[in-house]
Amino acid sequence: MWRHTLHIVKENLLFGTGPDTFLSVFRKHLASEGATLQQTFDNPHNLLLAVLVQNGLPALVLYIAGIAWVLARAARTEDGLPLCAAALCYLVQGMFTFSIVIVTPMFWAVLGMAAALGRGREKAPARKTTDRKEDGSDADALSEQL
Repeated sequence: MWRHTLHIVKENLLFGTGPDTFLSVFRKHLASEGATLQQTFDNPHNLLLAVLVQNGLPALVLYIAGIAWVLARAARTEDGLPLCAAALCYLVQGMFTFSIVIVTPMFWAVLGMAAALGRGREKAPARKTTDRKEDGSDADALSEQL
């Protein structure tokens, strides 16, 4: 099945075949090749191949780069490692199956949490020191109020 999918990709590399068009395109491809399969497949049973065949090479590159960017930033945080591990487990199983309604939203939720962790742990800019009066008040704050 993956071999037939790669033949379809060759013909539609830039823009893909379109979202949720795999079933009809796959049937046409099998008919043109004179091949038959015992089952009907509405996806290539591979997450990355599905993105590639339906949306094209630029979409696959952006998909991989976006996920890698989020995971790389989250991995730099102590709390991000379990989220990265969970996301990577989903991606590994995605190499042999397809997106399903029960699991896929959990992946995107985990990826969103990883993105939030990666974003919140950036280095803060250095704080400006202020002059303090003998009574402990802030001289800059007083001058700004006047």
